[in-house]
Amino acid sequence: MNLAVRGLAGDVKEANTYYDDIHGAVGTFDLVMANRPSMSTALTTSGSGPTLEGADTRSVVLRTNPHHRRGVCMDENVAFMELSALLTGLYDPLVNDPEARNLNAPIATEYARRLRGTFNEKFSALLGAYTALATENPKPPIDDALLDQLRATQEFKDNDIVAKQIVNVWYFSQFNDEAGTVRDGGFYERGYVWPLIRSHPIGFSTELSGYWAHEPVIQPA
Repeated sequence: MNLAVRGLAGDVKEANTYYDDIHGAVGTFDLVMANRPSMSTALTTSGSGPTLEGADTRSVVLRTNPHHRRGVCMDENVAFMELSALLTGLYDPLVNDPEARNLNAPIATEYARRLRGTFNEKFSALLGAYTALATENPKPPIDDALLDQLRATQEFKDNDIVAKQIVNVWYFSQFNDEAGTVRDGGFYERGYVWPLIRSHPIGFSTELSGYWAHEPVIQPA
């Protein structure tokens, strides 16, 4: 359809390209841009063809396909949010609670962009180490056991500064580069330090002007 509406010609063949390398493309391209699979289960292979098995809707398991040497494709923003939850302990807002996770997704995208722009290869190495562990089949739970596995990797040991700054950016919406310069995260009022200490961000409030002149209402713990 894309070829037709653009008036292009192509060698169109009927095949399942998850499994059949009909164009001899394996190892040819450094990068492929494509739409994510629109399915709610994981693709695997059994015998001569694909089968479906229940799995995380955010990944596609391709155990035998040489295109996917790790075996699983994982959305990078999902990987970053899971890694962030693992490092910060913010499991509910970043992973477990669907509504909070959706609200935090664009913030995660921006934090990842800024961290990658600052740490580049170190950020990619740490995220890649997490992805390699998190995309095992079956998918491991995001818990202390997975964190211990991540800490044992050489990528974590070599890039622990990035792990520390991921914690900083989620709690304070700022982080330090390798020279110690403070970098802004862009979401100061959304830092998780504020609900942790039961306070609104300094200099930021949703209350009306002069609210501070009245005795505050004590909220139950």
